[in-house]
Amino acid sequence: MLEIKNVSWGYNGIDVIKKVSFNINRGENICIVGPNGCG
Repeated sequence: MLEIKNVSWGYNGIDVIKKVSFNINRGENICIVGPNGCG
């Protein structure tokens, strides 16, 4: 399992990801998608 805790990232002073946490179990696939469907 991969555990992600409280990850934040920004660009040019704009928060892009703020305090994101999640777990990924073996064999699972994930995708991070923005509000307009991009990702």
